Amino acid sequence: MSAVTRQARRATSNAVVRQLPVGSVRVGHADRQTVSDALSWHYAEGRLTLEEFDERVAAAWAARTGSELAAVQVDLPPVPAPEADRSSLLASVVTLLRHRTLPAVVAAVVLSSLLLLFVLRMLLWAAGGFGGDGHHEVG
Repeated sequence: MSAVTRQARRATSNAVVRQLPVGSVRVGHADRQTVSDALSWHYAEGRLTLEEFDERVAAAWAARTGSELAAVQVDLPPVPAPEADRSSLLASVVTLLRHRTLPAVVAAVVLSSLLLLFVLRMLLWAAGGFGGDGHHEVG
């Protein structure tokens, strides 16, 4: 990764952090969700134990001000800006599996199944296996 790309990612990450309310300014659900998402990323990267993650997420959702919200991530580096490969379905499934929670595994299985069905449908369509009315052609 080039130095320019790293700087752009850092600038974008810091911009996200700066958009959060600061000091005694009240925070909203979207602010809490942003921090909760960042904590999830740090947990997936191995920076937090499950216990620390749970404590910090609870503190984030209990926060009323920007300073309370900032306190739960003060010792963590900024989350990098999303990259094209991070937004792919496969990367999302891998991230879900890293959390190893039942809802995450179920979501990964459902997403994978939908992707598989989509790919199979496209292959059958491309091979001419389905007629224009959506019914399988026989013989």
